[in-house]
Amino acid sequence: MSGGIDSVVLLHLLHTLAPRFEWRLSALHVHHGISPNANDWAQFCADLCSRYGINLHVERVDIAPLRDEHGIEAAARKLRHAAFAAQDCDFVALAHHADDQAETLLLQLLRGAGVKGAAAMPVLSKVEGPVLSRVEGPVLSKIEGPFTKAGRPALLRPLLDITRAELEEHAQQHGLSWIEDESNADDSYPRNFLRHRVLPLLAERFPAYRETLSRSAGHFAEAAELQDELAQIDAQGAVAGGSLPIVVLRKLSAARSRNLLRYFLHAQGAPMPQAVQLEDMLSQLLGARGDASVCIEYGGWEVRRYQDRVYAQPQLGGFDREYSIVWKGENELFWPALGEKVCFWQVMGQGISLAKLRSGKVELRLRSGGESLRPRNGASTRSLKNLLQEQQVPPWQRERLPLLYCGDKLVCVLGVAIAADFQATDSEPGIVPGWASGLRQGGQTLLESRPQNFLISNHYLERSMAVERTLSIIKPDAVAKNVIGKIYSRFESNGLKIVASQMRHLSRTEAEGFYAVHKARPFFNDLVGFMISGPVMIQVLEGESAVQKNRDLMGATDPKKAEKGTIRADFADSIDANAVHGSDSAENAKIEIDYFFAPKNVHSR
Repeated sequence: MSGGIDSVVLLHLLHTLAPRFEWRLSALHVHHGISPNANDWAQFCADLCSRYGINLHVERVDIAPLRDEHGIEAAARKLRHAAFAAQDCDFVALAHHADDQAETLLLQLLRGAGVKGAAAMPVLSKVEGPVLSRVEGPVLSKIEGPFTKAGRPALLRPLLDITRAELEEHAQQHGLSWIEDESNADDSYPRNFLRHRVLPLLAERFPAYRETLSRSAGHFAEAAELQDELAQIDAQGAVAGGSLPIVVLRKLSAARSRNLLRYFLHAQGAPMPQAVQLEDMLSQLLGARGDASVCIEYGGWEVRRYQDRVYAQPQLGGFDREYSIVWKGENELFWPALGEKVCFWQVMGQGISLAKLRSGKVELRLRSGGESLRPRNGASTRSLKNLLQEQQVPPWQRERLPLLYCGDKLVCVLGVAIAADFQATDSEPGIVPGWASGLRQGGQTLLESRPQNFLISNHYLERSMAVERTLSIIKPDAVAKNVIGKIYSRFESNGLKIVASQMRHLSRTEAEGFYAVHKARPFFNDLVGFMISGPVMIQVLEGESAVQKNRDLMGATDPKKAEKGTIRADFADSIDANAVHGSDSAENAKIEIDYFFAPKNVHSR
């Protein structure tokens, strides 16, 4: 609460209703320190809450570090919302009203906002619950809507249908007092200019402008939801692991590719770029050569293209390459090189053997060079450099990833692999390290049990523990050698089930569409020509870690470099006629499977 009439009326309403609905109320005052009267406002709020028997927390913030970049109003808003997010409660109720909604919509339109910005302020985030009953009074009778517990604080705006005049009437009827912020009279602020000079003129000519603009905001909100739904359809489930395939953007119309990129950036928590920025961003991402790396910086974030995928993340500063930290069983540790928290979950039969970790000091370190690891039983020891490349870990993250050691033994590369000698058996407890940003905890203590809705943004878990599907193509050269049966035998003897298959002779259009991601590369025409030179055998493989397992079975792209016993070493002739194709990620596997098979034609067994 600020102490202004809006928040004073809201506090009075909630205090009046609290006994009926058994609400437990507390109040928050964010002390910005901008006005010379700021201390008096905090004291006013404290006195008012004391009379109501409501606990007040005063959060003092410093806008100076944000003022130059964002301006006073935006900096203060960012700090308020940070304070809201930190509250241990179900809802943070805000006193925005119908006049605020009209002002917000007009300001957004004047700034050139799209439908998401023009949707203005929602009453409540998407939660459901019991409805408040109507009660007596011109204001109370308008307050109804879904009130429910949420897993984290939700912003609630119950006064959006109520005008400032109605709030003043309620305050006078109940003898409420409030304070006036002197900055509200300063027309140099855009919102105040609209409030004092523009909206009174609108009210003379269009008395119902508040209701009309509110209705328009609702239409914009609905359009924004439809845009998100369209983006989800266009993404085809490919927005995963913090990246988006270029091929998905490339096949869309200009408007839909812009919409999908906006959706992707929003999903990563990135600020929304201006229209010109977005257009330039899309042009650079799609126009670069297939093997080019692109980095676009804006608003403290960077958008990158790597391996034909788009990534978005906050800009990272320098880091101490000698940094290390000992893990003593904490639920989480902060890893400064990536600005993220590493969490540790205890699960049965997965991850790192807890018993084996007790054999030495457990420490998180950065790469120093020359590390190697055997990722699973039966596999050969691999250099960490090769593992990171195979898992397609972006180069800018490779030097920053935490390596978990037990004594002098490399146990785990977070998000990439766990050493075979340290993997937990099915009957023993294990520790799974992962990023906090990829977890839904389900309200449980991290080391007590595996949380419900267990979700870690972790390549190792996704690729090495989950049953997944991948697309495989036996190319014309291998089909001509009559080795389909031998290749199928290798799939099945290694735990990969064939759940869909078809033989076909690809048309040029089909081949060009499938390999569109390579269109800018010099070998594209030769690749397409080879793939349409004879029939191919296309199949969907299913099994644990199907993507990586199939790639291990295939071997290196160049058969001369492929390990002995792999498909390419045994059946391929050259880097061009290399016998087989396999999806390189779970996300791309879904896209490739959908390219050739309808869901009804893929059958798990």
